[in-house]
Amino acid sequence: MTKFKTLSRRAAGTALALVALVAPAAAPAVAAGQPPREGTYCTPWSEFYGHGRYTFADARVCLRTTSFGLTQVWLQTDRVTFWARGVWNNASNREGFRAKVSAHVEVRKDGKWLYNEWARGTQEQRKDEFHGGDFKQGECGTYWVTYKYHQVGPHYGGDKAINPSWWHGSQVEVPCAS
Repeated sequence: MTKFKTLSRRAAGTALALVALVAPAAAPAVAAGQPPREGTYCTPWSEFYGHGRYTFADARVCLRTTSFGLTQVWLQTDRVTFWARGVWNNASNREGFRAKVSAHVEVRKDGKWLYNEWARGTQEQRKDEFHGGDFKQGECGTYWVTYKYHQVGPHYGGDKAINPSWWHGSQVEVPCAS
């Protein structure tokens, strides 16, 4: 049995070596210099609670590639709510029910910084999006997006704010134009 195990390991090792030599290298996900396909490509949604868990929001950052040579950065929010009188309530345009939302967003590709700015606005409904800015459109491929979300309100002030100490980061795949 020992000889069989040794022989099997050797055979497996040889087979792997041959595959590595014979198999073509995996094609890169994108070809260098290719323009991106027009569309919206986002980080996954992340959940955020404010201090004491009285406020809540989902947030993500999206890259919207355009036909006019710019990539737009958008902060999208959903379930912007607050806990009061035993129920979760949505943000609204009524006085005291708005929220101030913001995110410091950084975008990199191949180690190069492309964007480092804030996206912010006043949330007057449960779900919304806020344009943060633009950067010159590069090529398709993998972008690294990091952001730090912050929210004051709805209903409560800074003592119940969403202000995590950590950054969220995610790779965003932007496909090539056909």
